[in-house]
Amino acid sequence: MTKHPWHEASTGLNPPEYLNGIVEISTGMRTKYEVDKETGLLKLDRRVIGVMRMIDQGLADDKILAVPENDANASHLKDIDELAPHFKLELKEFFESYKRLENKVVTVPDFQGKETALTIILRSIEYYKKVFKK
Repeated sequence: MTKHPWHEASTGLNPPEYLNGIVEISTGMRTKYEVDKETGLLKLDRRVIGVMRMIDQGLADDKILAVPENDANASHLKDIDELAPHFKLELKEFFESYKRLENKVVTVPDFQGKETALTIILRSIEYYKKVFKK
């Protein structure tokens, strides 16, 4: 019988005070995570619309932006230019602020569209295959 992450997950370092949890649905959010029964990993269906270019302590740390595939509020968005400007400002502020609380310097110089995001994803896949799938 093959091992499955769902069944092999540790209860944590010091239960019951500190324990690991497996989240299927986040409380208070509309985001719906599902457990992939084959791998045991959490799955979230999204369509790529762009990328937030981020510099984290001097290193590139791109964040791929995607929208829910079956959500009438967002599924019409096809590219980053269709995203409300104030939402991009909120994302930028969130990432810069939370890192600042960790005494780290992060900047978000710009957002770029779907084509740039897809190129980054393909390069990442190729890099992973080259480095980890020898």
